[in-house]
Amino acid sequence: MEAKCPRCGEKLAFDRTRGAFLYEGIVREIISLFKYQGQRKLSDFLATYLLEPLSELGNPDLLVPVPLHPVKRRSRGFSQTELLARSLSKLTGIPVRTPLIRVKNTRPQVKLAMRERKINVKGAFVLKAKEEVKGKRILLIDDVMTTGHTLSEAARTLKRAGAISVFGLVVAIGSF
Repeated sequence: MEAKCPRCGEKLAFDRTRGAFLYEGIVREIISLFKYQGQRKLSDFLATYLLEPLSELGNPDLLVPVPLHPVKRRSRGFSQTELLARSLSKLTGIPVRTPLIRVKNTRPQVKLAMRERKINVKGAFVLKAKEEVKGKRILLIDDVMTTGHTLSEAARTLKRAGAISVFGLVVAIGSF
């Protein structure tokens, strides 16, 4: 089954994705505390909720966090997706690798119309370590997915480098 944008039906580059929650209510508040208020310890708490949706995605070889642009990472002081991936790795034993680099400092997707989101992330990622992903089953980790275009662009980059499959795992799936 191919992955498609839930809003426009466009084919996406990842094979499948799963999320633990809908991006609303208390979940939205917790993610905001984690991401914008520096509550880093929430990564361990949130990672426990990723175990069930992970079980639906098979046995990946690697966890790969969707990277932040270096400017955003410096501003925030950390990468929430890397913390989530490391917390999940502690629970599962699946190794974390960071072969992707975000080279385009994209605008926040939440502020964009649906058709602008794909354009915003096009060309946003490059691979620094092709040998880390070639022949591997990759699980991309992100905090929130709405249209799937960020995960898709990261998956496209990984597949071009020889990844066998790329699945997405997110804390929450948002509505557009």
